[in-house]
Amino acid sequence: ILFIITFLFFLFRMNKVWGDSSKQVPCVRSNQLVQKLQRANETTWNLIGTLALEKGQVNVAKDSFSRSLTFNRQNTTAIVKLAYIFRKFHEPRKAIEILNSAIRAGNEKEEIWSSMGHSHLILGEYKSAFDSYQKALILAKSPKLSNQT
Repeated sequence: ILFIITFLFFLFRMNKVWGDSSKQVPCVRSNQLVQKLQRANETTWNLIGTLALEKGQVNVAKDSFSRSLTFNRQNTTAIVKLAYIFRKFHEPRKAIEILNSAIRAGNEKEEIWSSMGHSHLILGEYKSAFDSYQKALILAKSPKLSNQT
């Protein structure tokens, strides 16, 4: 599947039309197709990671969510699930690092802050956990902030 997606990406990047290499695909259309392929890749890696996590294949899940982030560094699902994996396997500091980098990059979603609260709670950092949960609640109550993409 990845070979096919890569091949299609190459063809559209070269702006060629199937069957007749003398015709050019408009650049806008080509860019739209590339964006769709990137979203599809991101979604596919998220699905693989979710299935692997359900089957207990933690390393596969971790790798899949990391690959999803290569297509979209702001992918909330991948960030939160990676943080979950690190928390579950006794690495809450790594979870906090991932979540902090997402926040620094502008990903101010309630799921990120809630996951941050869980991580601080595991470490016994109750003030930080409270502050993170409070921020998550504020974002959950504010449709304007929590619906940003």
